[in-house]
Amino acid sequence: MTTVVFASAWPDPADSLPPVEPPKPAAPTLGPPRLIKKPTLVMTCREDQVVPLASAVRLSRTLTNAKLAVLEKCDHIPTEQAP
Repeated sequence: MTTVVFASAWPDPADSLPPVEPPKPAAPTLGPPRLIKKPTLVMTCREDQVVPLASAVRLSRTLTNAKLAVLEKCDHIPTEQAP
């Protein structure tokens, strides 16, 4: 059986890559939703199969200054389906 070695014929491509930077720390979060004081519009569609209506209702009740808009005749993307 013959063993073929290619390592010496071609340079390792990893040798030409720049050094890898360590990951940056995650961006700070705003904290729990109840701490968000800005006026917020929570939009959802009654027929949404991705995010249940109950989740949007819970979020709007959790936010301090939120209004809930439940749209009809759209699915998951109300800004495109019910402009």
